[in-house]
Amino acid sequence: MAMVALFAIQACGSSGDSTPTRSYYLGSTPFFTTPSAFPDWRFENLDDRDLLSVHVDDFLGIPWTQFQNNTALPSTWVNQWTTLANNAKATGKTLYLAVSPLGNRTTLAPNIDNSSNRTENWVPVDGAGCYRFSSDANAANYKQAYINYVKYVIGLVQPAFFSPAIEMNMQFARCAPADKAAYIAWNTDVHNAIKEAYPQLVVFPTFQLEYLYGTAEAVASWAPIACTCTTTCSRCPEEASARRCSRCTS
Repeated sequence: MAMVALFAIQACGSSGDSTPTRSYYLGSTPFFTTPSAFPDWRFENLDDRDLLSVHVDDFLGIPWTQFQNNTALPSTWVNQWTTLANNAKATGKTLYLAVSPLGNRTTLAPNIDNSSNRTENWVPVDGAGCYRFSSDANAANYKQAYINYVKYVIGLVQPAFFSPAIEMNMQFARCAPADKAAYIAWNTDVHNAIKEAYPQLVVFPTFQLEYLYGTAEAVASWAPIACTCTTTCSRCPEEASARRCSRCTS
């Protein structure tokens, strides 16, 4: 660890020279959460950061109807976003903005009405709580509303990197195949619309690691039994996770 730390220091500049020389971005997210404040972003102690991840997710909700109809946006919601964007840009750091169309990674993000009231679970879902991307007649309208929304927040924050979908593979695992396919197509159209409007912007979705490796549901479904490791003892925890066992014995 000491060697890694030393390398990181040397990569930032030579002795007596504070000019950064690293060829990559060193970043973090200024997102905080406390019992009395959620969400909360604190842009402080950033001297050694090159990039800030402005992780908004679905936390502020989306005025879906207003973005769909191109009508006035709720003032309180606008003020929240404007304050966040101004604080982020004031740092002078490279910005990465990440938002999500989904709440709980399965249904559309909370709706914000004209009075800035928030409504959860406001669209049709199946028994698993998944929005019916494949069958809801309004899916195309919501897609256009989301495109309008992401263009709006990109214009406010002016990020260099942008994610219009967060941990999108969680929906793949939790929802029906038809809705998975429709969600991918829905997001493809969103991505293409963003790139058409902002061709220089780096746009990509993010994926959840345990779902990517296929171990997330295994962790949730562990049985209270032991299984025998077929690999070395140091690999037992990983094998237990992959094989849906509570532990491994050598």
